[in-house]
Amino acid sequence: MSYNRFITFDPYLSFAEGERGLRERIFVQANGIPTATIFDPRHDGKGYLQSLWLLGREAYATTAKGLGVQPTVVDFRAAAATIREVERAYFPILQELIQLGKLTVRGDADTLLANDLEGAMANAPDAWLLDGIMRGVRPGVVSGQLDIEELPDFECLLAAAAVMHLDGYIVAKNLGLEDLDAYHDLVQGNVASSNLYRETIEVARSAVSAVGRRAAKALHAPNTANKAAALADWEACGKSFSSMRAFARMNFGKYGVKDFMTVYNWIRENRKTKG
Repeated sequence: MSYNRFITFDPYLSFAEGERGLRERIFVQANGIPTATIFDPRHDGKGYLQSLWLLGREAYATTAKGLGVQPTVVDFRAAAATIREVERAYFPILQELIQLGKLTVRGDADTLLANDLEGAMANAPDAWLLDGIMRGVRPGVVSGQLDIEELPDFECLLAAAAVMHLDGYIVAKNLGLEDLDAYHDLVQGNVASSNLYRETIEVARSAVSAVGRRAAKALHAPNTANKAAALADWEACGKSFSSMRAFARMNFGKYGVKDFMTVYNWIRENRKTKG
């Protein structure tokens, strides 16, 4: 990750709660002046790169949620350092998988890169490998083989990368570079990847919840069936017993429960329900 500093705007002043950038939906420089003045000193910043600002605000909010603070330049520097650490930690694993023929590295959906990961990274944009790592762990997250709590917060880190890539786009526009789409795609791509990981976590947690519900249902199924049987027997022959308690004492063993009070309470609650 080659990120060092924000040149064209200050992320906190531009996106943080209560700050001018959020109130007016504009990019703001560290000196408090709208970024748009870089092109036109008379510009108030409103409407300038509005779609890009909206992407940045979304990414900033996601970063803030992950970090638990409204992040400043210092926090983004720390995020950049964390991205480097994660990439270094996973790099040997990915390189080994490539050498074993178990992993193919692609720059995008169509462009196949060389199987030399180090060489690919030399020409790749910042956080490119982080995105690849995230996509690599997704199946394990969904299946439950990987513990979400033990993995990096890909949603937060990719969102932070998107905010940092905003600077590259604005610089490119300021310099009049023609290939602005590539810079925009870096921002949008990281936002999309951040959202993808959040959706992955939601799917994984929903699956765990569903398994839990099925397990609970399976656990209670015999009890539910036994209760229904007891109530049916009471309706059919309860009048031949002196009381609900007497019926329960004589028959509770038939219904898979350890004491007669369970059956007694079933009947009593059922009678209350019927009024």
